[in-house]
Amino acid sequence: MWCLGELTEEYRRRICDLLWLYARPYDPNEPVICMDEKSKQ
Repeated sequence: MWCLGELTEEYRRRICDLLWLYARPYDPNEPVICMDEKSKQ
């Protein structure tokens, strides 16, 4: 479980930027790589 803390304007801006990044169409010259934060190998 994780905690968001306070929903500030900066937090909302960063979330919108991240969601925009994932919504972009696939571009083989600029692939999007997502790293999972789990500690399992």
